[in-house]
Amino acid sequence: MSSASEFGTVNFVVMALFVAATLAIGVFYGLRGQDAQGLLISRDMRVAPVALSIMATFLSAILIVGTPSEVFYFGLEWYVCAITFPLACIISAALFLPVFHRLGLTSVYEYLGLRYDSSLAKVIGTTAFMTQNLLYTGIALYAPSIVLSNVTGMPDWAAIVLVAFLGTSYTAFGGFRAVIWADVLQAGVMVAGVLAIIIQGCLNVGGFSEMLDVNRLHGRLTLFTWDFDPLQRHNFWNIFFGQLFMWTSLLGVNQPAVQRLLSLPTYRKAAMTSVFGGLMMFIMTTLAVLAGLAIFATYSSCDPLRAGVTSRRDELVPHFVADQLGHVPGLGGLFIACVLSGALSTISSSLNSLAAVTWEDFFRDSACIVGLSEAGRRWAVRAIALVYGIASMLMAFLAKNMGGVLQIAIGVYGGCTGPVLAIFILALFVPFSNPKGLTVGLLVGLALALSASFGASFGGAAPPAMLPTEVDGCGFNITIPESANVATSAAEKVVRNKFFSISYMLYSVLGFVGTFVIGIIVSLVTGGSNIEVNPEMLSPAMSCFAQKAKFRLPHSNGASNNAFEMEKK
Repeated sequence: MSSASEFGTVNFVVMALFVAATLAIGVFYGLRGQDAQGLLISRDMRVAPVALSIMATFLSAILIVGTPSEVFYFGLEWYVCAITFPLACIISAALFLPVFHRLGLTSVYEYLGLRYDSSLAKVIGTTAFMTQNLLYTGIALYAPSIVLSNVTGMPDWAAIVLVAFLGTSYTAFGGFRAVIWADVLQAGVMVAGVLAIIIQGCLNVGGFSEMLDVNRLHGRLTLFTWDFDPLQRHNFWNIFFGQLFMWTSLLGVNQPAVQRLLSLPTYRKAAMTSVFGGLMMFIMTTLAVLAGLAIFATYSSCDPLRAGVTSRRDELVPHFVADQLGHVPGLGGLFIACVLSGALSTISSSLNSLAAVTWEDFFRDSACIVGLSEAGRRWAVRAIALVYGIASMLMAFLAKNMGGVLQIAIGVYGGCTGPVLAIFILALFVPFSNPKGLTVGLLVGLALALSASFGASFGGAAPPAMLPTEVDGCGFNITIPESANVATSAAEKVVRNKFFSISYMLYSVLGFVGTFVIGIIVSLVTGGSNIEVNPEMLSPAMSCFAQKAKFRLPHSNGASNNAFEMEKK
């Protein structure tokens, strides 16, 4: 199924109904006359829709397209990341959320400005977030274009423009509430689409247990590899610690997550929502992994990539849908809606969050905005979201040249989230840290992590060795493309550049350590904090210290040998 004519009228109708429902949510909330602030955040949301929104926001089309392909070609090891979701939510709810909720922020980066009494600190955090989200949103836009072009015959560029238009339209017009309730709709469609793949894959081989048996026979069910090697693509330690750092940042100090949690009226409900969101992410990831196992069971004797049916790993899922679900009217449309759901939930959340931090941190109190009417402010916020939508679309075209969507998504997000987590840890847990330390540390951390990420993506690292696949059962004559050979030669296994060959799972750890260490050193060298630390700006874990002392570096010559002194109140 590779053309619009083969896609079928029923499938187009199903897809069109989903698109219409999504846009209707944006129109509904856009016509309710919200003020500019209402377009960015609400303070009276409920636990269930926000938890579903968190799941839909962070598990996008990248999960639906990339995870089954990862499991098919590399096995089950990646699933270790799922156990970090609830852990990251618990850490975030206990250590970060109490401070942010008490301050009643719209932009989480306002906290940095309040903590250090410095606009520079706020700008540092906001800039890092913008870089991270623009890169990731571009990848999230690119992922559904693979499916749309393969299943409907639509050109890649047209698919990217279509998804960007949809996400930008209802986000800019409907605002925060439209994004949340569209996420709820999209979460349901995502689950339905992935379940359809699992059920069909199990039926193809005779049942769920038979599906697992096929995967066990071909070595796909190895979950834990205990080697301790940072250059190894996947092992338990690399995945667990890399993903724990990344998801603690994404769910604890990242604008889309914090913005949602601050929409709950009380801290208790916000903490509950965070944990529920993590559990839903665990469940959805489990379904995506099962979809990969089901697809492998179907094609265990005829790998579409080696057979030349597909040209890249990320085409596996759309090929399965076209090949195995195309005979059922409407299922192809449901799957397209599923992928669009994953993409739109992430894109809309990113655009809304980017608009929120840009408005709060740069424009709200500026001279060019003060004189605007409320209607003018609403349109200014919408214009900001539109600009970011166009920028994300341009980033999607760059993402086409970077490899498998799951790996590049983790690489880019990991490269940015580690340094961002580090500057918040410095602010919340290191009383003597200062804006100079944050600035230099962030630059060093981003340089380390992103150079490793982009260096690997654009040719610095040896290609990953895929697990063996078969083509004996294809039932037709094939010529295996040289690029599709899964056997990795000795020459390919030679590490061409050890730095670029660091596991992509560890980019977040690399960025965190670089930022944290340099941040502390520069803060110490430049005299530490020159302001008394307000205990309310520190994590609850530091409250027992903050209540008894204020932290300030000594400014007299040789007055103290300690790294910092505690002056008793």
